[in-house]
This record gives sequence, structure tokens and C-alpha cells, in this order.
Amino acid sequence: MSFALLFLGVHLRFHFQKYFSVTVKLSCLSAKGSVANLTAERFKFVIFFYVKKFSSQFLQKEDLCIEKGKLVWVVYCDMMCLDYDGNLLDACIIALLAALKNVQLPSVSISVETGLAEVDMNQKNQLNIRKHPVATSFAIFDDTIFIVDPTAEEETLASGMATIVVDEEDRLCAVHKPGGSGASGEKLQDCIVRAQTRHREVYKLLSEVMKSVTPSTDGKQEAPKKASLYK
Repeated sequence: MSFALLFLGVHLRFHFQKYFSVTVKLSCLSAKGSVANLTAERFKFVIFFYVKKFSSQFLQKEDLCIEKGKLVWVVYCDMMCLDYDGNLLDACIIALLAALKNVQLPSVSISVETGLAEVDMNQKNQLNIRKHPVATSFAIFDDTIFIVDPTAEEETLASGMATIVVDEEDRLCAVHKPGGSGASGEKLQDCIVRAQTRHREVYKLLSEVMKSVTPSTDGKQEAPKKASLYK
């Protein structure tokens, strides 16, 4: 089983053009040796590209609109990998989903008199998360053995990698197969079924974590006390 320790911060700003920004950074101490035969910069680019691609399924930009033609929310998600031992892509997708589900937007209106934004911190709403995609990665050995949630060592030794992304309705959202060993249709179907099972496991744990986060009176939130995504 892989392990990845991530720090993820979400902050929002007012703007006239709505967009959703995601950045991924690797600390100099996070990677242990070779990372899936890629340099750190190349690896960071691959993670960033696919996290941004999959994250577009979480929410629609139209949901960030405060008042059409005047003001919108801009969402910045910054991820820093503090420790890494494989399967960082899956961890990034789960962390991003959890962070977005935890966001609370204050009520904002445009003053008729001044034309300026007025923020009411006493009224807050959660982001409208349209889908809950979860990625499941597999390390391929000899075209026949598929190991789910590979460690960094297994990624290095594998002859290929594959990532399956499904949502809460068992719909296939994406398949990422970056070269390497081939995979038969039967094997890919097995991976999809395993990804659907893992989605239910992850989504259940994620729901427990979100329920355990209780907003405090000062607008901040306490960390989860009991539930954990990784046991």
C-alpha cells in the first residue's frame, strides 16, 4: 500500500472572470530516489496535468458566479507533497475532493447604492460538487499482474501503469494508460470493477471524515477526530 502526505490549501478571491486554479508542488524531501523513472520536474508536470483534468469534473465554473456579468469566485487549490511513497495521483484527487467539500462560501451581494461587494460571514454555503470522481492506479507486471495502489518501489519496477477514474454512480470518467506494457480488454474491465469497489470504500470514509468536521463559532473548522481516509 502506498503512502503520501499532502498539505492542501484552498483560498478564494473575487474576480470578474471565473476560473478554477490547481497547483501541485513536490518538496525536495518528498520523493525517495527515482519517481516512476521520471525526473521530479517531469513527474510534477504529469501529476499537475491529470489532477487539473480530473478536477474539472468536481464543479462547474457557472456555480462560482456571484452576480452575472459583475462578480464571481475564483478558487485556488495549492497542493504540496510533504512525503511520498507511491501513487501520488490518487492521493491528490482524494485530497482535492475532500478540500473542496470542506469549503464554505460566505454570502456575497452587490450593493445597489455603492456597487461594491458586501460579504455576510454569518451566512455560508458549501460549494456545489457535481461529481465525486476517485482515481485508482495499478502497477502492471508482465502484462498479467496488476497491483492496486502501488508503492514508489513497485512503480519503479513495474513495466507499465494504468489509472481508472470512476464516480459515485460507477460511471467511467477517465482512463490513463501512459505507454508501457499493454493490457487486454478483460484486464482493463477487471481494473474498472476494482476501481468501482475502491470508490465506494473511499467515498464512505470521506463521508465519515466530513461529518466529523464541525464548524466552530469563529468560522473555523476543527480537524476530524475519529474518521480517517487511511487506516
